[in-house]
Amino acid sequence: MFLDHCEFYFDNKPSMFLNNDKNKVSLVISRLRRRTATWAHALRRTNPANPAFLSWFQFRVLMNSLFEDTYYLEQVRHDFRALKQKGSAHNFSIEFKTFASILQLNEGTMISEYKEKLKDTVQQGIAYTTGITSFKLLVTKSIEIDQVLYKIAKASTKKDESCAQKSISKDFTPSQSKNSSSPSHSKHSTQQNASASHASVTRTSTAHPSHPHGPLS
Repeated sequence: MFLDHCEFYFDNKPSMFLNNDKNKVSLVISRLRRRTATWAHALRRTNPANPAFLSWFQFRVLMNSLFEDTYYLEQVRHDFRALKQKGSAHNFSIEFKTFASILQLNEGTMISEYKEKLKDTVQQGIAYTTGITSFKLLVTKSIEIDQVLYKIAKASTKKDESCAQKSISKDFTPSQSKNSSSPSHSKHSTQQNASASHASVTRTSTAHPSHPHGPLS
């Protein structure tokens, strides 16, 4: 990973490093630490004419053979074997390309592995597609198919929700609406009965006035 960062730096400084492997090696050695620094400086002291100091390719191969993290590569291979498309094909393609770059897979291997790791529905769409002659085209087609399938699934979900809403509205019958208003209807009837009773009492009092009791004057 450290050497990859260095190469990225070289590419962005062509005036210093383009076609100048000696500068590349010298810069890397100046940035080494601990065991790798001890090894590089010891090699320089014991064999200053070593061709690796004049060839970036040879120096990198030599460093990788001595200090490459074999456990890291094994972990990458393990994660790659377990890799499957779970989200969008676009995000999956980015993750796949990262693994392919680290493991240095060739075109044929990338095509076969990519197809195998796609969702089953996308694989079926790819199977009906002709004219896929490169990994780049395979990735493009897989993303197109995945987006179409996503839109179909989204439209189907909306349709199901609409049908469910209509079903709920249909189940709400007029009788339920009538029953729901019965408390206010009952209250109105009670008020009418009370008013009628009050009017009856008033009429009775008027027809039969009460006589005062007590001694006559």
